[in-house]
Amino acid sequence: MELPGEVYLFNLSLIAITFTAVSAVTMLLRQTMGGKLSNFDIYLLTSYISLGFVLAAIAILPALISLFELASPLQWALASGSAAVVLIIKIIQLRKVVSPGKWPLVVNLAFAGHGLAILGYLFNAFATDWQGSHLFALSVTISVFDVMRSFVRRIASLLGEKPGDDWDPKRG
Repeated sequence: MELPGEVYLFNLSLIAITFTAVSAVTMLLRQTMGGKLSNFDIYLLTSYISLGFVLAAIAILPALISLFELASPLQWALASGSAAVVLIIKIIQLRKVVSPGKWPLVVNLAFAGHGLAILGYLFNAFATDWQGSHLFALSVTISVFDVMRSFVRRIASLLGEKPGDDWDPKRG
């Protein structure tokens, strides 16, 4: 039996995987432009790639859970609760690696979309009257678009005075 929204979630998974490939190609392009990969560049690359993989896995999680043939509300509660926990752990990990201190507002806004997605997952896990593919898919979509938006902002920071200039973490 096909899960509601399954095709959409599989497509989001493909978009997330494609995004990880684009992230890696962009780093290669940076080197071609004359820039040396700094430690921060390597951090960014691994962050975007690992977050892309996490979002791809989250997107296919409901299909995996449906194989156990549980009741629909329980399936969405498990998928949503698991997605929230995984994304919380990943965001905390990413946030602590670069700077345990305060970040500028623009950087915190980059994490706000994921926070909104986490709230969506948690709501879908516990509010049984609203549970379903719609809230889960919306949450995955918010996270995928948020990471893509953040990546585009990072690409814009490449356009410094010299192609070899390092990315500025304060530019968001």
